[in-house]
Amino acid sequence: MTRRRRHPRPTEDQKRRVFNDLYESMFDQILVFCRRRSLSSEDAEDAAAQTYLTAWQKVDDAVEADSSRRWLFAVAFRVTANQRRSRDRHRHLIDRLKRHARRSSADFPEAANASDHPVYAALATLSPQDREIVCLSTLEDLPHVEIGRILGITRSAVGSRLHRAKQQLKTHPGLETYRGPAEQPPTNTAESTSSGLPPGDEPRPHDRR
Repeated sequence: MTRRRRHPRPTEDQKRRVFNDLYESMFDQILVFCRRRSLSSEDAEDAAAQTYLTAWQKVDDAVEADSSRRWLFAVAFRVTANQRRSRDRHRHLIDRLKRHARRSSADFPEAANASDHPVYAALATLSPQDREIVCLSTLEDLPHVEIGRILGITRSAVGSRLHRAKQQLKTHPGLETYRGPAEQPPTNTAESTSSGLPPGDEPRPHDRR
């Protein structure tokens, strides 16, 4: 029977180096990631702090991971998910959204009036996992393979669910104002020419020589 090859345990210097690199290069990204999944700036800061506390406690896993960046996103995803579940046990999500909507938008513009914002309303129509897939793809700009590893699904499943979610969002009436302006039809086909120039500006035959 073939024994599984074990990696040597990382040294303390390796652990500190990996953790410091994750903190210095990714803290802002992790904080933004948490803000998009939290209902207040305080919750987001708590989630980011918990993410890095977990990262330090499990830094061995970060050292041995194929991608420490993807590993840290997965930690932040679990922290914010646990945070949401804990909050939901105490009060309904809608009540929290209404309470935060009454706060000044300068305090936390991402969450203020969230229940009335058409983008939030459209995202709320998706399943929790489809909503995460859309956010990870469009907001965090992660490739399908990394999204799949964070959520524990295949890359093809990410692609199909993302496509389906985007199709669903396109039909949401609240997002009509966020779509680009429709292409304007030609004003008068009789006035257009094969050269694409306005009438009278086409080169005459002797000008083409």
